[in-house]
This record gives sequence, C-alpha cells and structure tokens, in this order.
Amino acid sequence: MIHAKIKNRSQDALHKYSRKLVNENAAIFVGNLFSQAMVKTKRAKLALDAG
Repeated sequence: MIHAKIKNRSQDALHKYSRKLVNENAAIFVGNLFSQAMVKTKRAKLALDAG
C-alpha cells in the first residue's frame, strides 16, 4: 500500500512538471545526440567554438 502511494506521488509530480513544460513552451524537441561523432564534423566544431 505504501509503495503504491509513493508511486502515485512520483507519477503525479512528473505529470505536473511535464504539463508545465508543455504549457510554457511552443515546441519541445527530443532526440539523441552522439556528441563524440558530432564533434568530429567541421560544422559542430564551429558551433562549439562559438560557445
């Protein structure tokens, strides 16, 4: 019973946070970046140097 309450509180907190993100932003992008591979490209190096 106590584990269910903890699980519900965690899910509720995550839901409230994700809802806040959606309400405050026009677009949200999610993706995987392979930083080691990206750093090897010239375009990525220029972006990293620009800071």
